[in-house]
Amino acid sequence: MGYAFEELIRIGAEQSNEEAGEHFTPREVIKLMVNLLLSPEKDLARSHVVKTIYDPACGTGGMLSVSEKYIRELNADAQPKLFGQDWNDEAWAVCKSDMLIKGEDADNIILGDTFTKDGFDRADGKKLAFDYMLANPPFGVEWKQQQRYIEQERDTLGYSGRFGAGTPG
Repeated sequence: MGYAFEELIRIGAEQSNEEAGEHFTPREVIKLMVNLLLSPEKDLARSHVVKTIYDPACGTGGMLSVSEKYIRELNADAQPKLFGQDWNDEAWAVCKSDMLIKGEDADNIILGDTFTKDGFDRADGKKLAFDYMLANPPFGVEWKQQQRYIEQERDTLGYSGRFGAGTPG
């Protein structure tokens, strides 16, 4: 489903003279990112290892799916847990559907703007922590609408928040 949706996005972007890279990441790039992230990890081959993977701009879930496939090829007993969030309701629906079809926990795919509302705040106020995070946010998209939220969180929480190390630029 993700492949079909991405191809439609690419065609639509070409027809409207937009950059398709604003809307999706080619699978070859995703595979490279996953290999760079996961290849040094020695414990992925341990029996029944549980790893959490997060993509804050998950789109149709390509990075999550490729990460899961990489881990399962190393270790069929591994239990990767996939988490994602995206603001685009169509891409989010494709990702959530893909997770359902593959038997993953589709409730871990959140609809919403990662910048303004972290979908993984816990009720006790603590943030969920993930073993791995990878993303290709839409760098060509302006973030001025979210700027107030981001700067407020940075100024209020500093390094305890998500933007202590810096803000989008």
